[in-house]
Amino acid sequence: MTLMQIIREGSAEDLNKVIMTSPNPRDIINYRDPACITALQMAARFNKPWAVEILLCNGAECDPVSESSFTPLSTACRLQHVQIIQILLKYGADPLLDLPMEGNVLHTIAMYATVEIAEIVFRDIAPPVHSVSTLRLTPLHNAALSGNAGMVVWLLQHGANPRA
Repeated sequence: MTLMQIIREGSAEDLNKVIMTSPNPRDIINYRDPACITALQMAARFNKPWAVEILLCNGAECDPVSESSFTPLSTACRLQHVQIIQILLKYGADPLLDLPMEGNVLHTIAMYATVEIAEIVFRDIAPPVHSVSTLRLTPLHNAALSGNAGMVVWLLQHGANPRA
């Protein structure tokens, strides 16, 4: 089984075996497929907390950006995988990282997720409510455009400017 197949269909034992028997585990762990997807991004997408933990413990890059401008954290937020989000943050995933099309993770949360996700991600840091994506949109724009009323209220409560 390939590493990506193990992430989708395998077990923690399978993943540990591949890592431990590899002469260069970090090369395998951080390998990017043609779309720049890593094993960590795959584990975040398929909601595999055991794989996220093993990969990060063994040196996986925490914030790899895919060709479509996603990180493991932005993917986990978009799909509302709470346990994955918590593990990624524990290992230092950067919610303030600006992504080429998306903006930062708050832009993603505003469009696709819930207040619960925002509260988890921005528990220890101020949410960047005034940040602007390359499309010139703020998180408040994203929340309003996607009809995410809960996030509109949350962003306003955290200082977002409705006239920005």
